[in-house]
Amino acid sequence: MDYILFIFRSVQNMKGRPREFDLDRALDSAMLVFWRDGYEGASLSELTAAMNINRPSLYGTFGDKESLFFKVLDRYIECYAKDGVGKLSEYKDIGEAIAAFFASVEKLLTDPHHPAGCLIANCTLECGRNRYEAISRRLNQCHAETTAALYQRLRLAQIEGQLAADEDVQAMAQFFTATMMGMGMMARTGANLVAIRQVSALALRLLKKNSQVSS
Repeated sequence: MDYILFIFRSVQNMKGRPREFDLDRALDSAMLVFWRDGYEGASLSELTAAMNINRPSLYGTFGDKESLFFKVLDRYIECYAKDGVGKLSEYKDIGEAIAAFFASVEKLLTDPHHPAGCLIANCTLECGRNRYEAISRRLNQCHAETTAALYQRLRLAQIEGQLAADEDVQAMAQFFTATMMGMGMMARTGANLVAIRQVSALALRLLKKNSQVSS
């Protein structure tokens, strides 16, 4: 009898998940739902349909909706968000480095192959309430990590003499992060690439004004 129950449960589990289950593909599908609808707006029905699994398989593989979102967030950072930060170390000139950072952000925000805006920025305001405390902390950590990367790059430029010694590079890093978030909100609400670039161009002019690169 126990053996029969074991076989029955095994068959049920096999029915719940496709034979060739691609974890990354499932996360990518869930990512698009969260990106488009936000955390709160992404229903379990939409998520399971997009991922081509049923609810027991979702719970068994990813945990609850919050746990799935955290895994999606890690996937998003790996596939998309880290590109802009990576640009900071590719250029010696601080102006070129920050310009490349914003160019990467602009490309991400307006790419027609996925929902508009930034997944992190889209969900930050929505999840800034007490019942989403863990998610809010993680999203704020993402912004803090971006600010830290910007600060480190700006500080290096300051040490190298590209920025004035009395320049508040911490405040500048925070300003660039805030600019990036604002660009994300613009894209989310329908702003086009031209409008978004006007914002990043203003930030770059501020950097140039405070730059003292020797020729």
